[in-house]
Amino acid sequence: MHPWTIRVSVLPDELFSTWLVRAALAQGCDPMHLTGALWPRWRAWTVDLDRGINEHRMAILAGRSGVDAARLEAATLRPILAAVAPGIKPAKANWPWVLAQGSRNRRRRGGLQFCPLCLAGDATPYFRRTWRLAWHVGCVRHRTLLADHCGHCQSLIEPHRVHTNDATLCRCPSCGHDLRRTTTVEVCPQALTFQVTADQVLAHGHGTWLATEISREEWFRLAEIHAGGRILVRRDDEVSLGLTALPMSLQRPSERVLRLRMALRGMNGEPRGRPAPPTRSNTEHKQTQVTAPSHHDAPARPAPARPQAKVQGEWIRLLRRLRVGHP
Repeated sequence: MHPWTIRVSVLPDELFSTWLVRAALAQGCDPMHLTGALWPRWRAWTVDLDRGINEHRMAILAGRSGVDAARLEAATLRPILAAVAPGIKPAKANWPWVLAQGSRNRRRRGGLQFCPLCLAGDATPYFRRTWRLAWHVGCVRHRTLLADHCGHCQSLIEPHRVHTNDATLCRCPSCGHDLRRTTTVEVCPQALTFQVTADQVLAHGHGTWLATEISREEWFRLAEIHAGGRILVRRDDEVSLGLTALPMSLQRPSERVLRLRMALRGMNGEPRGRPAPPTRSNTEHKQTQVTAPSHHDAPARPAPARPQAKVQGEWIRLLRRLRVGHP
């Protein structure tokens, strides 16, 4: 098999699947034709390519593209899964802290977000690997909430469905709208603080909780615990009052903002708010709206501070569970 006419390098933090789309457009064909030529008996776009491909297919791709297989593997999400949850098997349906695509044939149900201002400022527009992570809800550079839908037709972001004549990943394949023109809004500072902290833990291999140094795996497990549950949000919290029972891997950026705020409070040893009582609707419906209390309601009492000794005891028990393993 002959190498491609035009070699396309993997850009910093570029996502594997969208690099493949850029490579196809550079060769003058659409992504489906390129993958059909690479792997004739495999419908590549019916799966989540960012979760990685087998060694044989990767070797074929490396040979045709001229890009080292290790560099291509590094653009997938597998190294991140191995770092934050090494005990999770790659075949698991949902990966911790990774947005799920929910593929059905070539169509997606989610999984990809983007910063319109980053795409507009790129000399060569491309999608970042970190935009597939559940703890990423905002752009640190532009302080804006990430988008996950076309600003014109509200379709999901599906770069693999672009046409050859588009010549860019920035066109919505459903309506042709330029994604770089999507309206942006400011991101919650507390959620962005958690995001930056999580990135540092991922990079350094360890984090802290209550002044105690813990491993990267333990930090992300503990953060996942603090981001779970359901709470009633008070008016002075100044966040959206809509909550969903879906896991974070299936939530939109605006929904995950609240989860990350909860996680930040928990990781700082702060009370995260008054728990919402369990109801039948909470478990039966995928989305439940939580309404703010009116001015006629009695003011909510702040959660009492817990003694540090009790918190430390809970932490020690949690560490034991983490070391033994969890179901």
